Amino acid sequence: MKGKVFVVSRRVIVLWLSCMLSLLWAAGVQAEGAVFIRIDSPYPNVSYDGVLPIRASTYSELEAVKAVARVEDREAELTYSCTGGCEWRGEMPLEGFTKGAKLLTVTVTDELGGISTQEAPFYYNSAPVLTKMEPSDETVVTDGLLHVAASAEDDSSVPEVRVTISGNFSTIAEFSGQGSVEETVDVSAYAGQLLEYTVVAEDEQGAQSVTRRHTIHVTADPRNVPVESVAGRIVDFDPGRYLIERVDTGRYALVIRNRADGSEVVIAERSEMNNRMQLTPAGALYLQSPGTSNFVHYWADGILTRVPYSMRSMFQTKGNYALFDLKSAPYPFALYDTSLPETPAETFTQAYDVFELTEDGAFFYVEEDRIYRHPLRGTAELYLSGHEDVRGMAASGGQLLFQSGLRLYSYDGSVVEEVAAALPEDGRAHSDYELNGGWIAYLASAQEGGTELYLRTPEGAVTKVAAVSDSAAIIQLAGDGRLVYTSGERIYIYRPGEAAPVSAGTEGRDMVKLIDGTWYKTIGNTLFRFESAGPDTEAPVWPAEALSVTGVTYRSAVLQWLPAQDNRGVASYRIYRDGEHAATVAGDVYSYEDDQLSPSTAYEFSVEAWDAAGNRSTENPSVTVTTSAYEPDDTAAPVWPEGSTLTVTDVTYSSAQLRWPAAEDERGVAAYLIYRDGQLQDTVGGAVYQYDAAGLQAGTAYLFTVAARDAAGNVSAAPLAATVTTGVYEPEPAGRLALTAKPGFLEVGSVLEVNVQAEEAEDLYAFLAKLTYDPARFKLMQVKLQDSFGREGETAVLGQSRPAANQANVTGSLLGGVPGRSGAVGLLTLKFTVLQQGAGSFALEPGSTLSDSEGDTVRLETPVRITVTVSGADLDLDGTVGLSDLVLIARHSGTKAGEPGYRPEFDLNHSGAVDRSDVEYVAKAVAAAAK
Repeated sequence: MKGKVFVVSRRVIVLWLSCMLSLLWAAGVQAEGAVFIRIDSPYPNVSYDGVLPIRASTYSELEAVKAVARVEDREAELTYSCTGGCEWRGEMPLEGFTKGAKLLTVTVTDELGGISTQEAPFYYNSAPVLTKMEPSDETVVTDGLLHVAASAEDDSSVPEVRVTISGNFSTIAEFSGQGSVEETVDVSAYAGQLLEYTVVAEDEQGAQSVTRRHTIHVTADPRNVPVESVAGRIVDFDPGRYLIERVDTGRYALVIRNRADGSEVVIAERSEMNNRMQLTPAGALYLQSPGTSNFVHYWADGILTRVPYSMRSMFQTKGNYALFDLKSAPYPFALYDTSLPETPAETFTQAYDVFELTEDGAFFYVEEDRIYRHPLRGTAELYLSGHEDVRGMAASGGQLLFQSGLRLYSYDGSVVEEVAAALPEDGRAHSDYELNGGWIAYLASAQEGGTELYLRTPEGAVTKVAAVSDSAAIIQLAGDGRLVYTSGERIYIYRPGEAAPVSAGTEGRDMVKLIDGTWYKTIGNTLFRFESAGPDTEAPVWPAEALSVTGVTYRSAVLQWLPAQDNRGVASYRIYRDGEHAATVAGDVYSYEDDQLSPSTAYEFSVEAWDAAGNRSTENPSVTVTTSAYEPDDTAAPVWPEGSTLTVTDVTYSSAQLRWPAAEDERGVAAYLIYRDGQLQDTVGGAVYQYDAAGLQAGTAYLFTVAARDAAGNVSAAPLAATVTTGVYEPEPAGRLALTAKPGFLEVGSVLEVNVQAEEAEDLYAFLAKLTYDPARFKLMQVKLQDSFGREGETAVLGQSRPAANQANVTGSLLGGVPGRSGAVGLLTLKFTVLQQGAGSFALEPGSTLSDSEGDTVRLETPVRITVTVSGADLDLDGTVGLSDLVLIARHSGTKAGEPGYRPEFDLNHSGAVDRSDVEYVAKAVAAAAK
């Protein structure tokens, strides 16, 4: 109670403390003595390295006058301090001890000379060291697969390495291993997001390494074509250079990298909130912001210059020049030529609230209703008068754009022209309006509310680019009118004459620039070429067990492979021997003979498929070959018996069977080589005398030849030859395959159903469907048999495999001696989750097969394709759902597939027509989005 004093005897307090502390001292054995000791550091059985911190608390009726810490034969006297809590403190260097378990003893002497001790076990042990962490910081994943590899070393044990992949505040994957970890994580569902890759190692004594974290970017946009990846984050780039920020393993570096030869120069090795990092024509410039200061640094000619005074708030760069205000300086404004290091600035005694710098070092500024132009190291001259409330300016060439009130004006040195009214109240030059080469881009308030972006040509024609968010900003306006801007956290690009802008990236993460007429984009450590038209970025994909080898001799081997699959066709195959490029063959050749081998030697061969766009297959098939021993005395080639011929039988529209007699050789024929039109197609063993030539085109003439080869590699001089012409294609009665998408509205996260059907089937008993799809847009979740074919596990069976990220092979068969299905038969329903907007294709690939109950089959020779477009309600791709989207789709209502004006992206429910239900869907979305 306030105002009263309670007196408790000192002996009662001591007794109470003794009881309580007895519960806390299990870490060591308290020796007999009058002083109770609690060791707060080191913690029991914890690892320490370098220096051991020691802290101990004492409790007693008697005053403790001395405390000494001891480890083995080394002592350290402790000091009593009440800073941050009263306790005995000190430290002991551990260098010189052997590593391992140790025991600390603290001895306390009281005022009567009594001795008390307390012990605490600990480990003298170095923490593990991370020796590998891949991929590097700011890496970009483009194929949906994150390959991680980490390892650590320790001086006393093999440490446990723990890896965590997380995103959006949740854990995606966790795994660990002794000494090292190597795993592949499917992150395709996290396209467009940032992931955190964390690694830490811990040894047997609990000592942990420094925790390292890397940022990982994931993109699945097929319009991003990789140009180059570097170490670190690309913060700026131009045609010849990168400006790269590297923050890894506790070290910082700001680097300029030459794009032509890869040479680098480090311009800063310390980070104090570095920002506004940018390239200049002569070097680079950045701000360093420790505390409340902002110091400008610029680098040129190998010298880094730091401006002696802190920038206040206003800052602008053009070309090599930088103009900004200063605080705590004898002058309020300074102009620096950043191409001249350690050169005094041009200073100004006048403060400017509104100014605009030009690339020649001159600048415009405002006083009342007058605009002045101040040339470099010259005297200011009146440029224009009569306009009050000038809030901002943008200059290009001989033209000046300025905002007066809420109106935007242009001045070419002789005539003032009003460009626009209703500018934003807080309009900013180079953000709300921009000027370049006579082109003007500006934001203005719309009559019905909201904000709109406009583009005006040098001739004065104005185009509404898009409705944008209130936070929209112009990023770049090129001299040909092409435009980069942000809206609703997205980056958009626009070319004059195009129907609508194109979404190109995420604001704050990506950088988009137009350089020499080409769009470029950076994500993390990678520069991409951005192709808004949608380039071919789909790589060829291999089927399972695609590569084999035959006809191995002491100096040669024949490789054979199944065709790789590609959305636009394989252009070539590259053959590698022990990792080195050995040969390249055309995309329609599926074998290669390597006759440059050595006897009794093992080789590893692999084959890589390329398409015309330069996309290369991954997870390439490989095979190991060991050549036979050298036989120098066998130089005689096989010969054909007199009268031998190559016979062709069983000719169909797609195949033919070849037969030949046995060739003769003094040591035996090892293999027969089959050629089609001069290209090696296959190799069979020396005891095989027939070959089924498949995959032929209907109504086409082919020249087949067969040569014999012995084990020494000698080949018959005169191969057998025959010409065959395939028949005209006529479908067999098993039926034909069709592919359809279930009608319905689709958004990101929706479920899309794709159906496989056999049409006009007769006695259809089994099937193989080889389906490919776009894994960046659709994720396969489920495969089911349709009841019209059979019930899985009851009347039919289902089998499936995923030989590649974009492919699913599915087989189905009826059970028992029942007749096959006839008519239109639904075979499969495949359910996909929609991952992102845009158009994606599904295809039944050649090789898909139908079989009747007798086992007779018909193969699909040409792919069956459908395209599914996921649009959502944001049809004009401006980042918002508004009336402009409703008007856009309403004007297309009533159009049908195949008719003029039909656009599939507006057929939101995939019904084959843009109808009332599509328009109603957008109308509801607009109403829901309204605030």
